[in-house]
Amino acid sequence: MTSTCTDQPLLDEFNENGYVIIRGVFDPIADFQPLMDDYTERLGEIAGQWHKEGALTSAFDGLPFDQKLIQVINETSRPWIDYFNFSLPLWDVTEETPFHFPRALFNIMTKPQLLDKIEMFIGPEITANPIQHVRIKPPQAMFAKEEQHALIARTNWHQDLGVTIEEANNTNLLTVWIPIYDSTLENGSLRMIPGSHRDPLVEHCPRTDGDIEIPPEHRRGDIVTVPVDAGDVLFLHKLVKHDSAPNETTDQVRWSYDLRYNPTSEATGRPEWPGFVARSQADPETVDSDHDAIVRRWLDKRTWMAGTRAHLVRRWKGGSMYCGG
Repeated sequence: MTSTCTDQPLLDEFNENGYVIIRGVFDPIADFQPLMDDYTERLGEIAGQWHKEGALTSAFDGLPFDQKLIQVINETSRPWIDYFNFSLPLWDVTEETPFHFPRALFNIMTKPQLLDKIEMFIGPEITANPIQHVRIKPPQAMFAKEEQHALIARTNWHQDLGVTIEEANNTNLLTVWIPIYDSTLENGSLRMIPGSHRDPLVEHCPRTDGDIEIPPEHRRGDIVTVPVDAGDVLFLHKLVKHDSAPNETTDQVRWSYDLRYNPTSEATGRPEWPGFVARSQADPETVDSDHDAIVRRWLDKRTWMAGTRAHLVRRWKGGSMYCGG
């Protein structure tokens, strides 16, 4: 791999552990404030509508995003996280399925300083993979067990290659994990098994809540908690085994993004969904800088899924000795 941005000690740490934190990729104020403003406005719209409908006692105007969100959750069990999704569900999609991909997030995903770091790992032909998530984790005690899932509570043990289909087995898939607020021991940092990326892809068991999970037999090893400050970025190998702890605080929200990137010539592992070329040394004209066009492609895909009642394929079927078979 040829790159003008190589930092060998960082690559060595990544190759040794299966993950590495790179400090100071973003300015938490300059880079993240536009996104915070967008999400605060979005939440205000939702809270205002739900207040009009009688689901909330107030629209909680004037509160910052995290405190307003906590107040909303205290009063309603409506699926608020859906309104911040910049991806789609794998099934049960309708024309009314919420979708929100703000320009401020696109700017973060394509920031040159971030792409420089990504280039170290996968080279200069970079596609933003469409398997992407926002995770906004309020205090976990606020949710009944049946309401908890990976976008708002702890995530199960998994390898990120495990959420793709088989066509991506040989893809150089890189996970880029960006905290908007500090990720701490208390509010639910990621946890890793260092060196587990040397293992092959192991079986993931389907769960009744729609998530998947590596069974205990396949996740032995020392577990390390990995706090990450806002502005820093955590890069993960596609096979490193990891989960996230629950948010044990009473008044903090942990807000982060799971982004994935891969070399443009390689399969994304979710062929139905639209990725986009974020950088190209070989053919710069292929870089997709039109945020509005990318949003339209996602909305077109929503229409297709709603019209065909598409149920996207997942790799894991269950039924083995490890998965209750």
